[in-house]
Amino acid sequence: MKKIIFLTFLFIILIAAYFPIGVNTWRILTNRGFVIPGESSIFIFRTTVMNDGSGEWWLYGEDNNFYYHFIGSKEKPYIKISKNEATKCVGFDPNDHMTWCSN
Repeated sequence: MKKIIFLTFLFIILIAAYFPIGVNTWRILTNRGFVIPGESSIFIFRTTVMNDGSGEWWLYGEDNNFYYHFIGSKEKPYIKISKNEATKCVGFDPNDHMTWCSN
């Protein structure tokens, strides 16, 4: 019985770590600076690049409709570009906001 409980717990942890809701929930609970964009949701937002310093925020992320770049401003903490608009940008890199042709 203990083995079944352990395996079930392990399965839940692995699923939560794989899907955005699990990862986002963990980051919201443990990281002060973690923000989910208002246009997105805890269910679909995916962090693509995290700050590699001591900060607890993402630098780049995406969901089904937008790419996001976190800038940390209080008024506007991130910029975004729609995935449709991104297809029109020559040399577009979702992890380099300098290649985004409009914000």
